[in-house]
Amino acid sequence: MMKLFIRYGAEVNSRDCDLWTPLHLAATCGNITLCQCLCEKNADLLALNTDGNMPYDLCEDMATLDFIESEMAKRGITQELIDETRLAAESQMLNDVIKFASQGGDLNCKGNNGESLLHIAACSGYGRVIDFLLSKKVPVNATDDEGWQALHLATCYGQ
Repeated sequence: MMKLFIRYGAEVNSRDCDLWTPLHLAATCGNITLCQCLCEKNADLLALNTDGNMPYDLCEDMATLDFIESEMAKRGITQELIDETRLAAESQMLNDVIKFASQGGDLNCKGNNGESLLHIAACSGYGRVIDFLLSKKVPVNATDDEGWQALHLATCYGQ
């Protein structure tokens, strides 16, 4: 089915609301055949989901993991590049938040579900962003629409 969807134009690196790609899913399921097909179509091996996981982080099947790691090596993906990719999202958010603040943006603004910038940073473990926001006196105990504080989210996501 996957090959059929791709043949008809499905985006190999499409993302869901949690930024999971088809390769994240195939790796999680330990489906080496799907991983091979996706990699043949240039699936993004460095794609980060909202938990900060790349497809290989989620793979528990040794044969599938060996394939993904071999594919990473073939593409010249080094540990340094992996580390840089992981830090890029946090650095981007920090830069965006600093710019937003410098332009008079409300650091206490809330999203559609009542989540604050602090909530978003807490989910991803973005310590530098959290430190900046707290230094600007963003309320540490602010809640989203579910009543969750940033501390709940940091704990839930293992941060």
